[in-house]
Amino acid sequence: FRYNVTPLPVASEMMRAVLVLSALAAAAAQEVPIPSAPDGFRYNVTNNRTAPVQIEGYFDLMCPDTRAAWPALKSALDSFDPASVAFTMHLFPLPYHHNSYLAAEGATIVGLTASSSPFAWMEAVFAAQEQFGNGATAGMSMTEVIAAFGKLASQSAGVNIPAATFINDMNQVSNDARTRISWKLGCARGVSGTPTFFANGARFSPGGSWSASDWTAFFRQVMGN
Repeated sequence: FRYNVTPLPVASEMMRAVLVLSALAAAAAQEVPIPSAPDGFRYNVTNNRTAPVQIEGYFDLMCPDTRAAWPALKSALDSFDPASVAFTMHLFPLPYHHNSYLAAEGATIVGLTASSSPFAWMEAVFAAQEQFGNGATAGMSMTEVIAAFGKLASQSAGVNIPAATFINDMNQVSNDARTRISWKLGCARGVSGTPTFFANGARFSPGGSWSASDWTAFFRQVMGN
């Protein structure tokens, strides 16, 4: 009885081909459209991209954990010169928060409006999270949810975009595309939950109950490295 064995050189070539194809498939799957400008929203208009401490946060505006983390981080950021510690917010809507993508697209629209602040929008959505939660909007159509976000945009200090303008902008393909690219960039960096933070490009995990003083101590630690 003779086994039908493939010669080793052929097997090696086959394995090499499989590995090459797998690598090419992975590269194609990870390819993300290049945005027309650096992704994210910079906190504080004087924020300097050359600051020695660069903090990035991936936020879902409908995420309770993101909402809980922001006040302490904001307080710590406000206690530093933006030329020393800079913060950039990236949008990363999670699918199980049903209206988070609409909230993120709203931030994209606000960020393109010169007189409006995406951080004011973020805080307005944080304050209205229960209003836009899964259960609260279960009986609403997407059109009705967008209209409710439009009302929020028109009534929120620091945003002040007329509801009709906001609703019209929500229907623009370009704003949808910008929001999608931001999310894809987060996926490419391995982000899977919110909030997720990076310091000078390195991912780190702050404690869930970090206070402003914890953030301040961390900023100083990074400066000393």
